[in-house]
Amino acid sequence: MRKAMKWVLGVSSILFILSAAAAVMEFCGWSVCFFGRPVHAWLALPLIVSSVALTVCFCHLLSVKHDTGADKVLKRMLQTVLCLLCAVFVVAAAGISAANAVSYSESDLATDKNHKLFVEENASFGDPTVYVYKRYSPFLMSYRNSAVLYGFSGDLDSITVQWEDTYCEVSYSGYADDAQSAADEQTLSRKIYYVPEAILPDA
Repeated sequence: MRKAMKWVLGVSSILFILSAAAAVMEFCGWSVCFFGRPVHAWLALPLIVSSVALTVCFCHLLSVKHDTGADKVLKRMLQTVLCLLCAVFVVAAAGISAANAVSYSESDLATDKNHKLFVEENASFGDPTVYVYKRYSPFLMSYRNSAVLYGFSGDLDSITVQWEDTYCEVSYSGYADDAQSAADEQTLSRKIYYVPEAILPDA
């Protein structure tokens, strides 16, 4: 095996293992962060790149240049299977990441820097969702709780956050359920509990 191929195989293997571990952590509620924000769906990118690179390396190792007969047929079959598996994996990874993609517009760090709140950038039906994470370092956080800001009508950057010991209170401009006109806009708020024993079923 040529030195360049060994380097590609080694780097791709490490990248795939690290990305796969980060993806598993993501499903368990632990998020790898980049510049202080959870990576989320972007994990699919290194997974896809490394899986394609590994497939190319393995197919190269199964070269049939000097093989004949049964060995050549077997290696061709293995190459085909590897390519099919890679294609299925790429499609699945891209689909899952697209379905779970979340981008954030605003964020707010607690005064003790142990928790951080993020505001969803693309709100469905005009009501954004806010997410609270436990912050272990600039590179690792774990999901704690979330809430939809019902009746939201203002700008995302106008949302204010008040941090307490077990929850944060998010205030925003919006309309209550009994609002009759645009003149009924008021300041609404939601409490989001982030300490496990304090999280309420309807929080």
